[in-house]
Amino acid sequence: MKLLKIIFFLFVFISLVVNLQFNILMHGFDVLRPNATSKKESALLREFESLFKEKKSCVVYLSSTNIDRLFSLYHAALKAGRPFYVDKYQKDIMDVVVNSQSMWSKSSLYQYGKNVPEALMYHKFDKNRFFVSDSFKEFLNEKGYVIIARGSDRFDDLLEHIPGEKQKVLSMWNGYVKEGTKAYNENLANSLEGEYDYMHTSGHIDMKDLREFFHQLQPKALIPQP
Repeated sequence: MKLLKIIFFLFVFISLVVNLQFNILMHGFDVLRPNATSKKESALLREFESLFKEKKSCVVYLSSTNIDRLFSLYHAALKAGRPFYVDKYQKDIMDVVVNSQSMWSKSSLYQYGKNVPEALMYHKFDKNRFFVSDSFKEFLNEKGYVIIARGSDRFDDLLEHIPGEKQKVLSMWNGYVKEGTKAYNENLANSLEGEYDYMHTSGHIDMKDLREFFHQLQPKALIPQP
């Protein structure tokens, strides 16, 4: 299967080089949902800001590779005046983006504000747990918090030991928590057990904008990617 994918992408690359007119390699999934529209990330940021102001203790589950969402949640927490916590891996990702010299780092979305994200501390004697001190619990109880979580025992344990009536939010494709789907994640589903809000928007372009995109570029060919 890997060999077939390599051959496919080589074919696409060669075709792009040989032809004077360019082709477009596109995701093929959205043709199955032609009437779908995607909420803008900026609109979702405002919704999270309102939620964080209303709810003192929020726990959001999302994919760490969704950089836009990660930074949107950070800025929403910043505007709501809530401390923002991530694990070390997520903090490292954010630091790399902020400190890069790419054009993306010039956007205000990918810059830190007055208070930077805080990395949760691992327990000194048990790396499968986060360290929760009495002073940390007192701070969270006073200020509230936004925690970016994963479906794991480590985060489940953390949530059991910190104060607050936690508002859980799923901010990724809900197929991950629906039994019967190929992408079903049992750990995530168990961590979200009970009531939670679903606040998400697709990263895929909708068909209306896709048609306009094609109209403007006038490519020689469209190559759907399965």
